[in-house]
Amino acid sequence: LATTDIHKVPSTIISRCQRFDFNRITEATIRKQLNVILKDEKIETDDESISAIARKADGSMRDGLSILDQVIAYAGESIKIDDVISIIGLIPIDVYFNYSNAILEKDSSKMIEVLKTIRTTGLPLEDVAQGLNHHFRNLIVGTVPEGASLLELNDDHKNQYLSNAKLWDGKDLLRVSKVLNDLEYSFKRVTQPAIHFEMAAMKLMEMDTSISIGEFLSNQKITEVKKNPKPLVNRSAESTLDPKSIEDQPTISNIEPSVNKEESKIEKLQVSPNIVPKTDSPNDKITIEKIKKEWVSFVEKITKER
Repeated sequence: LATTDIHKVPSTIISRCQRFDFNRITEATIRKQLNVILKDEKIETDDESISAIARKADGSMRDGLSILDQVIAYAGESIKIDDVISIIGLIPIDVYFNYSNAILEKDSSKMIEVLKTIRTTGLPLEDVAQGLNHHFRNLIVGTVPEGASLLELNDDHKNQYLSNAKLWDGKDLLRVSKVLNDLEYSFKRVTQPAIHFEMAAMKLMEMDTSISIGEFLSNQKITEVKKNPKPLVNRSAESTLDPKSIEDQPTISNIEPSVNKEESKIEKLQVSPNIVPKTDSPNDKITIEKIKKEWVSFVEKITKER
């Protein structure tokens, strides 16, 4: 038995079988095997073409060999990268870098040119979105120390990703990758994928640079609050003052310690000690006996009003 959906096989059958799991083959292994075949067939090719075929195979040696047969039938004994692009519909890597550089530089005209190229060449938008996801994944890996070992690319493309990744902030790359993942998933539900793809590009153009909370707080200027040394003024007493005299009052910056004018004003604002605050008389307190005494009259009054 052979299956790619092992979870669908009943447990009664699995218990009677010996199981072997075949994992995906790395691009380096596929490239090595393709070079051996091309050398035996005496067919000339370049590393970029082999890398493109191995990447399109997506971990399957059988698919890689099928693509190689198609390219040989089309190109003959000399394989170039243009032949591979024509056969398998490979999207040039320059399209991805122009797309990401337009976002990085906030260059709308460059982004419009990229979108125009994608539309006029008839590239499948699903493949473009998938390729952009893979492209930004490579940029994220390039920002990680020792991440070059995870880039299964030829030396020229690997150096191009590593140099371009230095211009990016890792937080921005993660945000862009999130938008592109949602874009690829939403293609199955939208009725106008071309417009949806272009609007996603415009959304990325308007995305601001990320900043961490620590950086944000460190840039805030802490201002010292100076307390007013003057005593608080009662509003009721302040309302009796002449408006002109209020305007003449000194501010915090020009207060001097011994000024007769200020002392006179403070004396005017002092509250007379003869004024005694009004308090409730002890006789006015409500007691239980008083409530019982007045309850009957209270009920009669309410009944009468009804």
